[in-house]
Amino acid sequence: MSPNDSEKPPNMIIKRVAFLYATLACTGFILYGSLLPFEIRHKTLVEAWDLFRHIPYLRLGVGSRADWIANIVLYIPVSFFADAWLSNGSGICARRINRIALVVVAGAALAVAVEFTQIWFAPRTVSFNDIIAEIIGTVLGVALWESVGRRLSVLGVKIMAGGPAAVQSAAVLYVLAYIALSLFPYDFTVSGQVLAAKLANGRASWLWAACGGGFICLVKLIAEVVAVMPIGALLGMLFRQDRRWTLRTALYAGLGLGLIIELCQFFLASGVSQGMSVLTRGVGVVLGLILYRNFSWYYVNKVLPYLRPMMVIAAVPYGFALLDLNRWFSSHWLGWAEAGRRLTKLHFLPFYYHYYTAEAVAVVSVIYQFGLYAPFGAAVWLWRWVGGDTGAGGRSLIVPVAAAAVTAFVVEAGKLFISGEHPDPTNVLIAAAAALSGYLLSRYFFMIAAEARPVRLRELQARK
Repeated sequence: MSPNDSEKPPNMIIKRVAFLYATLACTGFILYGSLLPFEIRHKTLVEAWDLFRHIPYLRLGVGSRADWIANIVLYIPVSFFADAWLSNGSGICARRINRIALVVVAGAALAVAVEFTQIWFAPRTVSFNDIIAEIIGTVLGVALWESVGRRLSVLGVKIMAGGPAAVQSAAVLYVLAYIALSLFPYDFTVSGQVLAAKLANGRASWLWAACGGGFICLVKLIAEVVAVMPIGALLGMLFRQDRRWTLRTALYAGLGLGLIIELCQFFLASGVSQGMSVLTRGVGVVLGLILYRNFSWYYVNKVLPYLRPMMVIAAVPYGFALLDLNRWFSSHWLGWAEAGRRLTKLHFLPFYYHYYTAEAVAVVSVIYQFGLYAPFGAAVWLWRWVGGDTGAGGRSLIVPVAAAAVTAFVVEAGKLFISGEHPDPTNVLIAAAAALSGYLLSRYFFMIAAEARPVRLRELQARK
């Protein structure tokens, strides 16, 4: 800690330390993701330097554009947090320019160092295109902090402080994240040939696009509805006193949002666009507004005595849905000999299989698995909350994390026997992280979702 830090308010010191940790975490993610799958090439330093001096500038096709843009996106967070960490609130122009220059130079140095190191790691391809993309990402990250970063950090401070304002701040950040993920990997195209190919292979349709089967399509549509419900709740917060903001207006807003996103998806080379998703977003915004306006702890307290039995009953269809979404009931099962052979070829390195897929597919896969197992954490928290246990201790996190990890292990192990599927050990880690996040978020938002502290079942029983 520098001498100047002791003179600053404690919350400023904590905030800067948090930005430092975020910078280190993003840097570690870049290093790990850039060197995956860690297959060593045997090159001398002289050979590596000679290759690096002659790295090519590649002409990228449509299929490679998403990977190039992903390199830009990869470097935005690290420069954003680095600039935030070095920022001390000073408005002096010279210091600001020096800080920006330092972050940009450091980001460019990291990009060059990573690309140079990749020479020793197969099957990585080193190109001048990647260095350009990573420097662009560094500059964009700095520009993002300098333009709106402080406003975003204020939202983060409100979320950490708790209270009704925390819910609104979290909803705003959620909307921004939702829109950003909806347009990833930003590989926009106006090529008539590419757009025609999307229409021909079913990735764009006025109504239904290819989605992988009836039940999976249904789950995806429900997920689209649920994903935009916080947007409807946010509209309810912003227009709480405005009686003109009716459900019809919310429906139009949701349909408009869905139409804009689906049009953007149509012009993404890797996007999937369908008219039905416009309707699901409209319905989701309306449902979010309805739930926000009609939510009452009085009705929650009425349901509390029946909540645990309802959760036990709901666990059965949830389990069947989890297995069905992982092809347990819709694929041919193999024998023990074939499963053993497949096990010997399995790679346990985290995110190994994500490297061999397109960035957009990898991101969707992570979000998909996250959504499958986050209910574990939410359910465990809700079960304890009904009984009056806030589960604030560190030991309370073991149950949801272990339950999700064990379940994911069983599901992935079963894929050894399923034709056309392969298990991914990384999904066990994702499941554990999802359950942990579901538990922590449930615990946090249940405490700040209402202005008054909610009445728990134990207190209700005491009143009787």
